[in-house]
Amino acid sequence: MTPLHEVRRNEGFKGLRGAAAWSLDSYVHFRTVQTREKRDLIDRDEGIFNHTFLDSIASDSLKGSWTVQKDTTEGVAIIRSKLWPGYFAYHRLNSAIYGSLYIGNG
Repeated sequence: MTPLHEVRRNEGFKGLRGAAAWSLDSYVHFRTVQTREKRDLIDRDEGIFNHTFLDSIASDSLKGSWTVQKDTTEGVAIIRSKLWPGYFAYHRLNSAIYGSLYIGNG
């Protein structure tokens, strides 16, 4: 987040490594923050240049609604939603390559 409260891509992101890639705590929602803790952080302007200002998918109130899986090469993490079955995201480890896709009508 910039001082103007714009969310921008982190050009310094070089990818997740090791166990961090398989942890739900490493992935966040790209939406307006829902948790009071994160809203307070932004309201105090402490979210600026802070990579933890978005809600983690691990903190969702519906526990077990997300999974992280390894592809066969163990070089790509695949994130799936059990709440929205058509949602998939991926991240290639040790790189800035990531993306997401939703196929459905929800």
